[in-house]
Amino acid sequence: MSGRLKNRVAIITGAGSGMGLASALRFAAEGCKVVIAEVNEVNGQMAEQRVREAGGEAIFVRTDISNEKSVNACAAKCIELYGKIDILYNNAAGGSGSSIGGIRALWVIPPEEWNSMIQVNLTGYYYMLRAVIPHMIEQKYGSIINTGSANAIQAVINNDAYTTAKGGILSVTRVLAAQLGKYNIRVNCLSPGGCATPLLCGTSGEIPEATVQFFKRIPLRRVGYPEEIANTALFLASEEASYITGIVLPVDGGWNAI
Repeated sequence: MSGRLKNRVAIITGAGSGMGLASALRFAAEGCKVVIAEVNEVNGQMAEQRVREAGGEAIFVRTDISNEKSVNACAAKCIELYGKIDILYNNAAGGSGSSIGGIRALWVIPPEEWNSMIQVNLTGYYYMLRAVIPHMIEQKYGSIINTGSANAIQAVINNDAYTTAKGGILSVTRVLAAQLGKYNIRVNCLSPGGCATPLLCGTSGEIPEATVQFFKRIPLRRVGYPEEIANTALFLASEEASYITGIVLPVDGGWNAI
């Protein structure tokens, strides 16, 4: 590897599996010290072990992004261990499917399920941004990557709560980019399409046939893979993207083009 993130320190939320894990491995391989901010202890410990076995540096910090105290503790631990926070990859999310809120229209979603979806997919990002940005302002440097969704760019019917939350991520990315540029802090949004992660595949690891058929309709005719998202996140985090801020970058096989 080329050391594109040498001596950098990153917090990656939801880094215990899927896109977050792939990004932790990719960032560490490029010389980054990675804080694995993950709520699932088994996954978090496994991710730390995998990074270390691959020759990288990482530490698992159990973090529930829907809990402000937990988020603040994660940021404080990163500062304690490494003295700075250069990169925040706001990646953790709650399901677009049945895990939180289900596939339902806005007017039939119970308030508690709507609130759960917003809490994880929008308010949790706010907590993490609020915890990290003051440190980046002080050091006059930072790269923030928020995970949006193809859903937020092109609406998916009956996925109303998730689409709303992810739409908020697009907006907060733009407003923060406008405000933080004077501090040499870049803020961008990576918007994946369907990706072969546990969120999509479930515990079986198999992509449902209906999903396979759906993705045959997009230009690249397939779902994405976590490593493809990680490569894009690495670019946005690195100095190769030093003049890029405020963008929403679809990584969706052309979903947004049709």
